[in-house]
Order: sequence, then structure tokens, then C-alpha cells
Amino acid sequence: MRMAFRGTATRRREDTSLYAGGLLSLWCRLNPMNGPPRIVIALSFVQVFFVTAGYFVTRSSLKLFDRVVPEMLGSHTPAIPALPQFIRSHGLWCLLVPLAWSVIATSRADRSEGVASLTLEDSVAGMVLTLSLALLFSIGTLRAIQLTFGAR
Repeated sequence: MRMAFRGTATRRREDTSLYAGGLLSLWCRLNPMNGPPRIVIALSFVQVFFVTAGYFVTRSSLKLFDRVVPEMLGSHTPAIPALPQFIRSHGLWCLLVPLAWSVIATSRADRSEGVASLTLEDSVAGMVLTLSLALLFSIGTLRAIQLTFGAR
């Protein structure tokens, strides 16, 4: 009787992982050769986080700047720097960078012995892209916040 209970509890736990967003992990478990390497997933999530967070924080800071600062300073309103302006107008297009890198890195992954692993060049390229996107969007966001709130 205990064995039947344990089997149903295990089955229920697996069923709830499907509803909690575990469809990708289930697909990768069923088809291990089709799943991307874990480092690709992790670096892509970090890249997407920095792009989206940087875009929305920069956009909201500059929206506040456009509404409040010209009324306070009048004709002495400073110009918006190029990097925050670029992020504000074209920032979401940078989401194509993680997409392109993950597709290229996954297609070039070494799938020997049933485990997908990246080559050294693709790993270094992913880390450099992650650091450059993080640096680019962090600097742009900080400059927008500095411009809006006047912190020097």
C-alpha cells in the first residue's frame, strides 16, 4: 500500500512541474539531443534581463525628465546624451542579440555522447556579449537617472 502512495505522490510532483513552466525542461528530458546547453539558457536570460530592465528604467527616467525638468529649468534644460537616447528609441532591438547568439551557439554545440556542450569560442563570445550588454545598458540607465534626478 505504501508503494502505491509513493508512486502517486511522485507522479503528482511531475505533473505540477508541467504547470509551473517546466515544459521546456520536460521537452529537454524527453529529447536530450534537442535541448540547448544550460550555459546558453543562463547567459541568454541574463542578457534579456539587462536589455529589458535597462530599456524600461531608461525610458521611464527620460519620460519623467521630459515632463518635469523643462518646467523647472525652462530654456536651460540640458540635452539628452546619445546613449540614453539610443536605448530609449532602439533598445528593444537589442533583444535580437541574445536570440541570434543562442541560436548560433546551440547550432554549433558539440553533441557527442548525448550531452550538448559549447565550444570555447562560443562560450567566450556569450560571456563577452553578456558583459557588453550589461555594461552598455547599465551605463545608459545610470546616465538617464543622473540626468533626470540631477545627481552629480
